[in-house]
Parts: sequence; C-alpha cells; structure tokens
Amino acid sequence: MVLTLPADSAAALPAPSSQAAKALLSLAAARAIAAAAQAAAAADVGVLPGLRLLSPAPKPPVLPNEVLLIVCEFASASSLLGMRKASRRFRSLANIELRDRTRRTVAAAETLAASLGDAVEALRREKQPHLRHYKTFLRNINMSDLTEATWYSSPPEEVKTVCECLCILRAIVPVQSPTSVVPHLAAISFESTPPAVSPSAAASTASSAGASADVTTFNWTWPAIKKHMTHYNFKNWVSNLRTNVDRIPFAAVKRVEHIIMHDPLITYERLREVSRPGYSLLIVVAACLQYGSIREEVDVKEREAASIKEKARTGRLFLSCIE
Repeated sequence: MVLTLPADSAAALPAPSSQAAKALLSLAAARAIAAAAQAAAAADVGVLPGLRLLSPAPKPPVLPNEVLLIVCEFASASSLLGMRKASRRFRSLANIELRDRTRRTVAAAETLAASLGDAVEALRREKQPHLRHYKTFLRNINMSDLTEATWYSSPPEEVKTVCECLCILRAIVPVQSPTSVVPHLAAISFESTPPAVSPSAAASTASSAGASADVTTFNWTWPAIKKHMTHYNFKNWVSNLRTNVDRIPFAAVKRVEHIIMHDPLITYERLREVSRPGYSLLIVVAACLQYGSIREEVDVKEREAASIKEKARTGRLFLSCIE
C-alpha cells in the first residue's frame, strides 16, 4: 500500500535552516504518515483526504446450486441448451436436468419401439397372404390384351379411362392431389362388383371441387395415351408388374382409386360387355390398387416404428455426449 502526505502538510512545516530543523521535519513527517495509516485502518475506507487506498469491488450474490436446479427443472430444452454456453457451472447444472429428461425420453421411446415392432410383425404376417393373392393377378398378364386395346381408333369411354388409369400408375400422367377433401374410398374387390356411385353424387362431388379443379379428368386425348401404351418401356413395365407394383407411388394409387370410384360406368360387368381387353386391364388396375393400399398400411406402421427407433438412437447419442 502506498501512502502519500496531504498537500498542505509540507506547507505547515517550517523550512529547514539547520540540522535540528531537518530532524524536526523528518520526525513530523513520520508522525503524519503514522497518523494517516491509523486513520485509514480505523475507518476502513477506500479514499481519505490526501490518502488513496484501493479496495476490491463488491461481489454479486451467488445463488446456491439447489435453487438453480429448481429453475432448470422448469426451463425449456432450448433454454437449457443456451444455459450450457454461459459457464462451466451452468453447463454442469443444465447437463443434470438434460440427462434426466433424455433418460426418461429414451426409456419411453425404447418401450414404444418394442411394442410397435411387435405390431408391425403381426400386421405383416396378417397382410402377407393378401399381398400374395393380389400379386397372382400380376404374374401372367396377357400382353395381347394391351396390344388389342391400343388398336382402337376411338375406344369406348370406359376403355379410355382404364387405360388412362394404367398410365397414371406408370407415372406418365402427372399425379395431382384433389383440392377437396375426399373420404377414403373402398378398394375394388375381385369377389364382387365395385360399389356404384350415382351420377348425382358424382356430380355433387365434382362441383364441390370447382370446375377449374376437376380431379377426375386430365383432358388427355386417346392418341396421346395410345402413344405411351405402345412404347416398349411401357409394355416392359406391364409385363413385370409383379415386381414393379412395389414401386408404384401411393399418390398414384389414391388418384386412380378416386377416378374409378367416382365413375359409375367403370364396373366389371360393364367392361366385360364393352371390351374384353378393357375388362382384363381393369383387373390389372384393380389388383394394383388393392396391393398398393395394403402395402401402404404396412409401410405406415414400419415408418412409425423406424421413427421411434431413430428418436431413441438420437437420445442415446446425446446422453453419451453429456455424461
């Protein structure tokens, strides 16, 4: 600590004129320094008149860890992640709460994943016979029916619709989602005729979507459809539908299902009367619809189970980083 004399102390002392005066001056200075030091120690102040003492700044109050842990318990995950960046102490406290939360989440996710895995296996065993049944209609497709259907110069409207649906499944015709909410439509059954929809109901459904957003027609001409159906790649796709059916997007399946179910003329009896090739192609289209609907039901469960497993895996990875 450095002590300095007051500014007026030197002026109060007489000027030294002899050895005795110098001794008195030294004694007076020593006494002044001692008095100033005693006054500073007694008052415990940082600044005295003519005497400067440096004192440390007051420390802010520190909350105990128990209080901070209660605050962390009610904080959001994003707040806890931001708290980890403040200091080592806050990071340790935030890690305690994040570890507890993540452990509970991972345990719940693993339990749910196990139950969903069992449900997926049970659903797969239940639906596998149905998938094999509908695939039998796609194993030996008579390609002469496809060729004969393309011979029409002006086919019946029912045959044109079936061929258009086949092009949609091949992803040639762009798939557009209906603008109006369409309820789930029952799939075509091979044991019975598709449920007929009255013309008035079909008209009301179309009018609700609006004239500019008609979801049942694409305004494709028969020459355009015929051109695609006579292409080699299209014929090769149809002949290998027993494997290609797994790659048909579900959006195309729902699109074709909507078109067929809202057309009262598309029935097995009607196509059998109008055109034998059209009837055979309708069976192919219906088999793809049935297979696609069942496959999507299984895929939804599998994606849900995979999502829960991924959540548990991510949680375990986060735990390994903070533990």
